[in-house]
Amino acid sequence: MGTFLTFDVLPDQPRDQLQQVMRQFWEAGGRMIDVSPLYGMSGVNVGEPAATLGITDELFIANKIWATGKYLGDDSQALRRLEQSMQRLSRDRIDTLQVHSLVNMEMMVPLLREWKQEGKIRYLGVTHHDLPLYANPVTRWIENGDLDFVQVRYSIFERGVEERILPAAADQETAVLVNMPFEKARLFEVVQGQPLPEFARDIGCENWAQFFLKYVISHLAVTCAIPATTNPAHVVENLGH
Repeated sequence: MGTFLTFDVLPDQPRDQLQQVMRQFWEAGGRMIDVSPLYGMSGVNVGEPAATLGITDELFIANKIWATGKYLGDDSQALRRLEQSMQRLSRDRIDTLQVHSLVNMEMMVPLLREWKQEGKIRYLGVTHHDLPLYANPVTRWIENGDLDFVQVRYSIFERGVEERILPAAADQETAVLVNMPFEKARLFEVVQGQPLPEFARDIGCENWAQFFLKYVISHLAVTCAIPATTNPAHVVENLGH
């Protein structure tokens, strides 16, 4: 499950719906959540419900980091971001920490590797959502074996990563997280009022959400898709329960 925009709710605003989303996600078998300090309150609004539900240590949390520092090689800003994230999530270790949108990745990837060795994080990766910008550098980093995870945009509409990035990830056994599998809900507008294809039930799909997700996660290189929602009913639809 992703949290971009959907989990950015201030503490003085109603947040009961997010608690319901978290509960439905957990009860339906969901275990992996993607957050970022750039998503405002997403870390808080995942961390607090997780603590209430008693599932903090059972979730696989993918976080992001966007840090440059005051000078080349300054890692103080990055360290503050990491400490803030762990506090908000009530964690002493992040499962996967990703360089957000490739920002300062030449310095950040080696730093994340150090944090991995120190036990602050389990895995490291990079993210992006704009194919023309990320295809070449991301492919290079994957092929060099520097990444445990890569997060990319992929959907039944946007298939560019099938050409180089997904094959490279499969060759290197790099885990792949997929953002925007619904193209920010635009795919549902395209099929509004249209019935599912007749073969959809044969592949286990009962609605368009499952159909679009099935396309993404059926690729052998894909580890997990992370659709975002504030609607508990949509969580149930996505997970098929």
